[in-house]
Amino acid sequence: MTNKTAAAGGTKKRSQAQEVWLRLRKNKQAMVGLAVFCLIVLVCFSAPLYIDYDAKVIQQNISIKLQGPSPEHLLGTDNYGRDTLARLIYGGRISITIGIATALSALAVGGLIGAVAGFYGGKLDNIIMRIMDVFLGLPSVLLAIAVIAALGSSIINLMIAVAVSYVPIYARVIRSSVLSIRSKEYIESARAVGTGDFRIICKHIIPNAIGPLIVQATLGVGEIIIAAAGFSFLGLGIEPPLPEWGQMLSEGREVIRNMPSQVIYPGLCIMITVLSLNLLGDGLRDALDPRLK
Repeated sequence: MTNKTAAAGGTKKRSQAQEVWLRLRKNKQAMVGLAVFCLIVLVCFSAPLYIDYDAKVIQQNISIKLQGPSPEHLLGTDNYGRDTLARLIYGGRISITIGIATALSALAVGGLIGAVAGFYGGKLDNIIMRIMDVFLGLPSVLLAIAVIAALGSSIINLMIAVAVSYVPIYARVIRSSVLSIRSKEYIESARAVGTGDFRIICKHIIPNAIGPLIVQATLGVGEIIIAAAGFSFLGLGIEPPLPEWGQMLSEGREVIRNMPSQVIYPGLCIMITVLSLNLLGDGLRDALDPRLK
């Protein structure tokens, strides 16, 4: 009896994060996605420990351009004689950084906007949501072209251009959650004891509405990686000689007939990374769904 009571007590002491993690661990596809993504991040962000950036990634050597795989260059060289594998690994650092940083920025801004709109409602909600509709109505490519044309081509400006496209999406997701939360008893209790609106939004509203936003952000990282690669492919993102998967695709199309691997390798990197994030996002969605508890 005592053991059962202790076990029950131990179960009650689990935090919400622990419960989500336990449910996530039961999803094999999500764990595979998490493992693959963590492996990609580990390989890419530990690159300075085992790859000479200047010699392998930046320095051009036309005499060995477009060579096939060899012990010195495991995936061959590109059309400028640079090591393809080294550029893929360092390109992953840039692509993943852009995806995560842009998603977090859009998450913070969109989450706050959506929380304010859903919490106050009325005319303020209507005005904010109509502004978000305007941004949603603009094609992301045209919006990115406008932002980059105004600010210039760089990593930061590319992140801003992509983040602007995703802020309305996150704002709508959290607004729908806030609308169902703002009338709960604990919100009324917080108001009754004199808690300010900003504190209620940051302390009670957003933490309880963050579940769908986390799922959306996890899936959004993969979408942003694809978007950033697309903009770089069009010449709107990363400037050479910096390696980035989309920019590598753009360079590889020049030699696609003679050396198709220059397009295949970065394409596979994008596909595997995005697939792992999608598997993880689907698992998080199931783990955070209260109907599946």
